Amino acid sequence: MSDITVALEYCNKGDIASLTGVLSDPSINITDNLLFDLLQTSSGNGNAVIVHYLLNLYNPKTLDDKVYRAAAVSNSIDTFKLIFARNPMCITEFFERRGTLLAIALASGASPEFIEYLLSIGADPSVSSDDTISPLAYAAHQYDSPAMVKLLTEHGAQLKGSGVLASAAKKGAVATVKYLLDQKADPNDPGSWPQPTLALHTAVKGGYLDICKLLLVNGADARLKDGSGKTAIDIARDTNNKEIISLLEL
Repeated sequence: MSDITVALEYCNKGDIASLTGVLSDPSINITDNLLFDLLQTSSGNGNAVIVHYLLNLYNPKTLDDKVYRAAAVSNSIDTFKLIFARNPMCITEFFERRGTLLAIALASGASPEFIEYLLSIGADPSVSSDDTISPLAYAAHQYDSPAMVKLLTEHGAQLKGSGVLASAAKKGAVATVKYLLDQKADPNDPGSWPQPTLALHTAVKGGYLDICKLLLVNGADARLKDGSGKTAIDIARDTNNKEIISLLEL
């Protein structure tokens, strides 16, 4: 086993004493790529002690995107603070099709405390692009209650165009769907999660009768067609869901 492999293993285990011993060997060539691998591993594990050690020892001028992404899924405020200090602009940047670091953290199911921290340092929950899932849509799909969606809307996230209602419907999250409708989310807004999708169609596909009822009572139009030209009742017939077929035929 090479010293580099050993270093990565110690990093993964959080064994800073052994890692220090390996990295003190002058024969080991610590390239930028190796340093980024070590930082990715330690950041992803939320090991702030090792991240601090590596950053102080090698003082890299830049960091690879994978290090930022790892810090975003670490669920460790102490770890993220160290990475953020190296480039405060990272909180507003997009990372390929994964979106912002806030979106990445939400997709990983990060704790409310971690999300609140990201918001406090400038993460914008209203920001997404045409090819990324919105933070709100991630929040609706990854969390079992509407609390995270509520937190994001309190920090400026906009319901319109976010795809949040379809996302909640896909998960079968009745409480979140109800909360969104109470907040005047448009049940006929196709949004963009992960492509323009109507919440009623999504609920029908999932067989979520209660969500279908909620959407219809709040103005969902069962006559609208999805991207493939199907109405909600077409989908219900495709899945042979008799209860939903009966509901839509009323």
